[in-house]
Amino acid sequence: MQWARTLASTTTKEVSLRGRDGQPKRTAKLQVAWGACEIQSPHEGKERFGQGLARERGAVLEASPPAGAEGLEWILVTSLVVCSAAEALTIIAWYECRG
Repeated sequence: MQWARTLASTTTKEVSLRGRDGQPKRTAKLQVAWGACEIQSPHEGKERFGQGLARERGAVLEASPPAGAEGLEWILVTSLVVCSAAEALTIIAWYECRG
């Protein structure tokens, strides 16, 4: 997670956030970054000491949340290769459709 937060932003995206927990609806301007990483196998359980998984990891962070609002942060992990801003934005759009 910490590594994903250090990735350099390559594009931006605006998303509409529904109001909840007493916060009003608002639009968030997000900084989008991505990079390849390897996820290590668990340290416990039957999968321990297994082979790591090569994955793309993206960080989506709100640049300037309004005063009193918690900033939006998504750390997304995918098995799809991300080579462009358009591909990263497509994966983010899929994430926005979650139920």
